[in-house]
Formats: sequence, C-alpha cells, structure tokens
Amino acid sequence: MSEPRRKASLKKHKNSHAREVALQSLFQLSLVDRPVQEILQFGWLNEPMEAPVQKHAEWLIRMVDMRRDHFTEVLRELSHKDLTQLSTIVRCVLMMGMAELDRGELEADVILDDILNLTRTYDGSESVGFVNGVLDAYMERQGLKRRAPAGVPQADESD
Repeated sequence: MSEPRRKASLKKHKNSHAREVALQSLFQLSLVDRPVQEILQFGWLNEPMEAPVQKHAEWLIRMVDMRRDHFTEVLRELSHKDLTQLSTIVRCVLMMGMAELDRGELEADVILDDILNLTRTYDGSESVGFVNGVLDAYMERQGLKRRAPAGVPQADESD
C-alpha cells in the first residue's frame, strides 16, 4: 500500500512564522474594528510564540498599522488598479513586504520568498505574479536590488 500524499512544505526562513502571524493579525485588523493593542496580545493563537518570533511579528504589525496610509498610496501608484479589486490578503502581504524592504535588515530575496509563499498559501497562486511585480516595482523605486542567482554575474551599474 502506498503512503498518503503529503502537502509540499514551503521553504521556511528565520522569520517565516512571524510573517505568517503578522499576516493573520493584519487581516483581522483590516476586517474587524479592534484596537491594535488587542490583536498584539495574540490571544487568538493556539500556541504561544517564542520571544524573537513575537518581537518580529509585533514590529511588522505596528509598522504596517502606523504606515498604512503611506503604503496604501504607494499601492495605488504601483499597482495601477483600484485597490478595492485587491483582496485583503494581497493588500496585507504587499504592505508587509514594503515595511520589511524599507527596514533593510534582511536580504530582499528572503523577504520576497516568504511574502510570495504567504500569498500562494492564503490567496492562491494566481496572485503571486501580481504581488511579485508590485514588490519589484517598489524595490526599483526605492533603489533596492535582488541578489543575482549563484553563478549569474550582476550587471555593472556603469555599463
């Protein structure tokens, strides 16, 4: 008898769990009128988070909440869509991605990989290309670069 089929696991990074909790929290904030402080108590989680995970999740939630108007304006400019056409999940993951890219502490590739995985998991594969395109445009606007794949030389800026 063959083994049951298992769902393919997504590549996990150091802050993957924090990003997932932040996405779930931001989704709640977007849909229900609850103070951010109440969401940050994480009483809705089944298990407590480790301190570093909680710290990163809290930072992401607070940053997106504080800069929501700014990020919304940037999304209007970069997406070329009426934002009511974007799902709540897509808006949240895009704002999380912009917040982390602005922070500049982690490689853009790691952030984008997790953001795209969250998009695929919570909104569907059809949204991944759109999220990737908007975040690429944001990186270009901010002067940020992706790392070239191993063995591929980076273009020289002076060319």
